[in-house]
Amino acid sequence: MREEFSKFYRIYPDVERSYYQQIRSMPTRNTRSLVIQFGHLMDYNKELAETLLTNPDMVLKAAEEELAQAYPGSPPKFLHVRIRNLPESEMVGIRNIRSEHIGRLIGVEGVLTRSSQVKPKLIKAVFRCERCGEEITIAQDRLYMKKPAYCMNPNCGRSGPFKFLEEKSEFIDWQRIRVQEKPEELRGGQLPRFLSGVLTDDLVDVATPGNRVVMVGVVRAFQETGGTASKTTFQVQMDVNHIEAIEKGVEEIELSEEDVEKIKKMAEDPLVVDKIITSIASSVYGYEEVKEAIALQLFGGCTRVLPDGVRLRGDSNVLLVGDPGVAKCVSGDTEVLLCNGGKARIGELVENAVEERGGVLVDDGCYIPISLGVYSLDTGGVSKALAVLGWKRKAPGRMYRVVTRSGKTLEVTPTHPFFVFSRGLVRLCPASK
Repeated sequence: MREEFSKFYRIYPDVERSYYQQIRSMPTRNTRSLVIQFGHLMDYNKELAETLLTNPDMVLKAAEEELAQAYPGSPPKFLHVRIRNLPESEMVGIRNIRSEHIGRLIGVEGVLTRSSQVKPKLIKAVFRCERCGEEITIAQDRLYMKKPAYCMNPNCGRSGPFKFLEEKSEFIDWQRIRVQEKPEELRGGQLPRFLSGVLTDDLVDVATPGNRVVMVGVVRAFQETGGTASKTTFQVQMDVNHIEAIEKGVEEIELSEEDVEKIKKMAEDPLVVDKIITSIASSVYGYEEVKEAIALQLFGGCTRVLPDGVRLRGDSNVLLVGDPGVAKCVSGDTEVLLCNGGKARIGELVENAVEERGGVLVDDGCYIPISLGVYSLDTGGVSKALAVLGWKRKAPGRMYRVVTRSGKTLEVTPTHPFFVFSRGLVRLCPASK
């Protein structure tokens, strides 16, 4: 199998240059990974490509051994062969991952919602026998550290004690992530499911939460535990071989010259701040201070340090608090349009979330973490948005039904504000009056 990869690296031409040329330039490019297009491998040797899908550990090991052989000079401690662009037939929805996928190489697309702190993970542990000084190296391929059972020195053979030598052991960067289904893939009131994954070495921090990503990796199964007993059910996660963000974050967006000119022209408008404020929730009248706070949060700011050393954050957080019925809440029978084209009553969506995940009790109601693709209206038209939190509050004991002159009937809380004409002026009047 190594011979096949040796030929593949040298013979198969990439779009710009052969893989062998890419390998020779890896030191100057300061990279430890060779990215292979799956289609190229399939075109070169279909049997080898199919074996990669069914037995990825064996094939990737052979590919990386040959990569180290072809690497110019002394290879670095870690070299990786990474696979990208699997065919659609090998892309699996998070909801559709089954036991048949365990141990296989598959592709998954979704939204990165969580990433842990990057930690050093032990991959080779070196221990020293405290009796004879023999050093023992043990590969670490499990969740918990494996320790030597006895000394490997034939003249010793004791069962310890052993001292872990951190400075002689090998570590690799490690990060846990969580990817969940895309909102547009959900139907009706379905809640998104997620897949945990593990990134190592140069894959850590490649994408940030909020990015849509495509992952290629091997599905693993880990036994669940309950107290001191081991269960017969397993959790799945992906050992990620390759990950890439398929949409750019705000900081990565490149503005065209035309965009820059438009922004500069808007900046010259003396009313640009007011226009931005009124564009926030334009269907809700008033609340200029609230809208200004939201606009300031969206734009963010710069961190400042005062002369006395106090540090002021550039970004602010906004919490809107108020009575039900003042442009924050809707009744349970209100229908919302979902990104998948369907309609659903908002009460049913929240109730389904409560039944599946349970809610966090707050005052006279509860809130539930959700992830639901919906449509949002703004001055720029209709755009897709992601609802991340659902609230369920108890309605007041008394509601008011108001019939306007145009014949429209509204059911509101007593504190719901109405704008009315009185003595030639527009005044704010609660429904109770």
